[in-house]
Amino acid sequence: MRKSMSLLVVVAVFLVVAWQGEPRPARVTQQPDPITVVESTADHLTLHVSLPEMYVHTADMADGNTYHVITVEGSAMSDAGQPAVPYFGRWILIPNGTNAEVVVDPGPPEILEGIQLQPAQLPLLNLEDAPPPPFTRDEEIYATDADYPGVFAQLEPVKIMRGQQLTILRLYPYQYNPVQERLLTYPGLTVTVRFVGDLEPIPIRLKSETYDEMMRRIAINADAVLSAEEEAGPPVDPHPYTGPYGWDYLIFTHPQFAAAANKFAAWKNKQGFKTLVTQIPTKWRASDIKNAIQGAYDNWDIAPEYVLLIGDAEYVPTHYKTLHPYESMAGGKGTQGYTASDLYYVTLQGNDYIPDIAIGRLSVDTATEADDRVDGIINYEKNPVTDRSFYDTVTIAAYFQDGIAGIASPDGIADSRFAQTSEDLALFFSQPQYNINKTVKRIYYAKPNVTPTKWNNNQFVSLNNFGGGPAGNPGDPIPAHLKKPGFAWNGDAQDITNAVQAGTFLLTHRDHGGRQRWSYPAYEALNVFLLRNHSYLPVVWSVNCQTGWFDNETDFKKKPGIKDQTKDYEESFSEWWERPWFRLVDGDGGAVGIIAATRVTDSIYNDRLMWGWTDAIWPSFIKIGGAPGVGAVYRMGDVLNLGKLYMSTQVPDNVWRKTHFETYHWFGDPSMEIRTETPPLTLATKPDLWLWALHPRDFTVHVSWEDLYGTGS
Repeated sequence: MRKSMSLLVVVAVFLVVAWQGEPRPARVTQQPDPITVVESTADHLTLHVSLPEMYVHTADMADGNTYHVITVEGSAMSDAGQPAVPYFGRWILIPNGTNAEVVVDPGPPEILEGIQLQPAQLPLLNLEDAPPPPFTRDEEIYATDADYPGVFAQLEPVKIMRGQQLTILRLYPYQYNPVQERLLTYPGLTVTVRFVGDLEPIPIRLKSETYDEMMRRIAINADAVLSAEEEAGPPVDPHPYTGPYGWDYLIFTHPQFAAAANKFAAWKNKQGFKTLVTQIPTKWRASDIKNAIQGAYDNWDIAPEYVLLIGDAEYVPTHYKTLHPYESMAGGKGTQGYTASDLYYVTLQGNDYIPDIAIGRLSVDTATEADDRVDGIINYEKNPVTDRSFYDTVTIAAYFQDGIAGIASPDGIADSRFAQTSEDLALFFSQPQYNINKTVKRIYYAKPNVTPTKWNNNQFVSLNNFGGGPAGNPGDPIPAHLKKPGFAWNGDAQDITNAVQAGTFLLTHRDHGGRQRWSYPAYEALNVFLLRNHSYLPVVWSVNCQTGWFDNETDFKKKPGIKDQTKDYEESFSEWWERPWFRLVDGDGGAVGIIAATRVTDSIYNDRLMWGWTDAIWPSFIKIGGAPGVGAVYRMGDVLNLGKLYMSTQVPDNVWRKTHFETYHWFGDPSMEIRTETPPLTLATKPDLWLWALHPRDFTVHVSWEDLYGTGS
């Protein structure tokens, strides 16, 4: 059916302008997920795409042209320079032993003429005062008289996660011809993925309730595939009375921290894990530790699910595989080197960077620090805070960035999504319709010469297709409760200190960052150093650049020809959260764990990660492309991974996506569950006489050397 271009475009723009003319209350997204599962079996998956409402506005871009900007809730971001055509990405499982084939029935299109669709731009780096990346437009695509992208569905290369084949299916119900200035939309698009081959089960030693749950969280056909694979598997023979051979929790540490590691292993064992501590020899490199983990994963009756590294980078090395992409950008050469990443310790199957085990690190330099760090986590789990206000409070710090020195003066329109993403979380946690029922402490900052008025409208940062959160869409007015003078926008370091010391189970900071600081609201290493929050240990999300640069002792030394930009004594901002001064005095304080990035990160990737981590713990957060109705995940190593998996469906498959998998770490126990509610009081009794005391038994223990990791050494 052919529709009138002028009427549709004018109506779309008029509606957007009407929304921007007066404040809108925060809203719950009413649009259903556009991706509907028609049928899902072990043989095929059929999906139908029902197009959601499309928001259209115009934007002046750096090449001097005015473009149409299209936002579709739940859709993903295009590669830089290409037409910003909305599309949808979803994880799917591919039954083991089969290959996937895609069959498409697009149906008739609806046609919009006169559309000058913007080219997607590189996201803004999360560096303070960073200039916007140079404008880019793929002139070859824009000069081609053909529909772009020219396909309706596409599979990424197959990946393997914990013995299971999976990939991202990208659906393209929008096709754009730049020469004709014509946008075709396909509201009846149907896509079938056929699975050809003989189905095979996940090897029984790789089966994991945790990863089954994660797959059900991310993949739209997980139930059908996992059920079919289980039915296809052989009967499971019971292990002998000694139980299956192997350990599900591995700790690698330097001998200096062995006492703390053994104490922590004993605690994990009490929680039901089988924990093995390995003191790494002095000559071991990152590759040796990786080989040990690989041997355990490949050979044990039960493959490990969690790995903890105890020690700073000079004691327990990290990986340097990828030259950071900022090194090839203006102003970036010599500033990043190779990305420090513990990720590659746990990428154990497939030619991909999808983790098969959750990993964490306690970055400590002394035995005392290690002992204090371990005690803090044990106390968090064993003797939790009972103050209800601690669990009722979320603290959210953010910066309304407006104005770039020498490039653009403040105009009331945000230049980034920092504050909008933070307000998405603030409204979700606090407004009654979301039923989370938390008190939110907003610590927001804008420079004194800035009057926040509207969220970013695609100015300076590519936000196309990123809307639908509780705080609204690109270009929307900020909520009335955030307008000056009623809201001061003057959050500072003292506000953050007060919030942490009063008690808050979660602290997030969304802004620029450096190796030893948050930029706005400003918070320095010294502020963390002096924290006295005792047992009120929050989980901290430091969603900005470089605050997790823990490897200052080994960073630039790993690759010749790159000048060392850090000093050995320059501990990172995240490390100060792990070991503040008054923890040594009070025996507690700082954070129980922190998510932070080891190098420079990109704005939109960070915002998608923040959405993904929130949805992992509170599955009703993401309305389109999330996992409503599926169980929450609380173990922080798994939360970190789920956020990355969600992010990967919303951004292109490029080096920046890989970099965000590499750079974000959980500095803490990967198996630790974040406490979001007041723990219930549990009463237990014990009998005066244990029954087995009446019937003593003798036990014989045989000890012999075994090649635990199957490495032959």
